[in-house]
Amino acid sequence: MKNPYFSFSKSPQSKSYAQDEQYYAFIEQIIQQQFLWGIATAHWSLCFDAGGQKAFPIWASEINAKLCCYEEWQDSKPQKIALQALMQEIIPYLIQHQYSLAINRTPSGEALFVDPKRLQEEIILG
Repeated sequence: MKNPYFSFSKSPQSKSYAQDEQYYAFIEQIIQQQFLWGIATAHWSLCFDAGGQKAFPIWASEINAKLCCYEEWQDSKPQKIALQALMQEIIPYLIQHQYSLAINRTPSGEALFVDPKRLQEEIILG
């Protein structure tokens, strides 16, 4: 599956621009809906970035979250997360435990990895 963050890229500079577009579209969508999606069984599912850092995967749509509920996450189901809960509970936990966020992870494992503090600040700025 193609990585949506790189689908428009022709050079490293345009790659960064495409990633920024995807990131800000994600923020706009979750602010507008006031919720986002994670996946869980009894506990939230986690993944790892290329450097081995734990990451909390989140999606703007339930459909994209559901696409990732296979293999190691086959028993997981999409769970709606209120934007307020993300801001007040989840992000502070992620910052404290030095986790990153994996935004719109694809079934092939590709995602935009972001520092939770950055996302928090961007949401506050709206």
